[in-house]
Amino acid sequence: MTSFIQKLDIYSGKISIYAVSKNGANLKMKLWFADENLIIESVSKQKTAFEISFGNWRDVTRDSMLIDMGNQRQIVRADSVNMSNKGIVWNHRNANYPSSLVSELKKQSISPESINNPTKNNVFGGVIVCNRALTPLAKTPVNWQCWKGAAWSMTTAAEKSHTIVVALHAGKKQQPEKWLSAAKELLKPSTLQSVAVKEAKPWNEFWSRSYIHINTARSNTDSAWIVGRNYQLFRYMLACNQNGQLPLLFNGGIFTVDNFNKVTGNNGDTNRKRIDPSSPDLRHWLVCGFMAQNQRWLGWPIILAGDTDLLEPSNAFYRMHATSAASRAKGLGAQGVVYPEAIQAWGLTWNPTPTGQCKLMLLL
Repeated sequence: MTSFIQKLDIYSGKISIYAVSKNGANLKMKLWFADENLIIESVSKQKTAFEISFGNWRDVTRDSMLIDMGNQRQIVRADSVNMSNKGIVWNHRNANYPSSLVSELKKQSISPESINNPTKNNVFGGVIVCNRALTPLAKTPVNWQCWKGAAWSMTTAAEKSHTIVVALHAGKKQQPEKWLSAAKELLKPSTLQSVAVKEAKPWNEFWSRSYIHINTARSNTDSAWIVGRNYQLFRYMLACNQNGQLPLLFNGGIFTVDNFNKVTGNNGDTNRKRIDPSSPDLRHWLVCGFMAQNQRWLGWPIILAGDTDLLEPSNAFYRMHATSAASRAKGLGAQGVVYPEAIQAWGLTWNPTPTGQCKLMLLL
């Protein structure tokens, strides 16, 4: 490769890639989202075949997987993955596996009837399809960066242009057997054109609400310019959760990277090394699945920027758990609702008797 350029246009949410190889062949790619569907469009001067791989660390059921820096371990169940000349389909059905909520509830002053469980019967996964002929390859073991798993790979027919759709799905009424046909509809040029127009509208509306531009004429080494640039990127990250069902984590949101070997100075802990086996989802965040009080770093900027719709997933999260929060308050001999700082997706907390790192509970 003699040159490679990758650009993010935050105003449209699109990523453009330009590459030139040593033999002079060039490639232009455009990546953009239509709702939960990633669209990849490529054009090259000469016919090119692509290898498409779906890598998954949940290729088999894995026991005692490290899930956080508190050294908590869980059994991680395998996903269902199928590959054919039509594409790749994968999914995970929570209903197929036992829940640990019963044992968790015994430790907390919450009635089981008050729990709202958003993960119950949830089905999540996705498909990968292409507008060119696909040839499945063998499933192979992989060791990518910090995790081990398997890759399901396919090759495409050699053509000058390709359109690839990665369609993601999650919900209680999902039917994986219908995902392939739905994704293939997006491969039609007329459909792609209409969804591109539809996708542009919310981005245009979002960026017209407000703006902060700092030293735009300065170089990218100017510290004030860097602050302004980082503000745009952070706001872009928040916008990517438009219409989301769960609050964003302030430290990366939906954008995560593999966890590397160690972190220092995290909540008083120093030089804590990652202990394998761990997953790409492991974060240096002690034992808090969701840190409620840190949502202030999202909430106040959202309100000031006029992006109040992005706050709705956070508000909906607390409304969803209001019944269990009231049950917690009653169990503690109080009226109202009690939300722990380190609250989980089920409204529970990892530490029923807050001490040490997690002392905050909010009584309303």
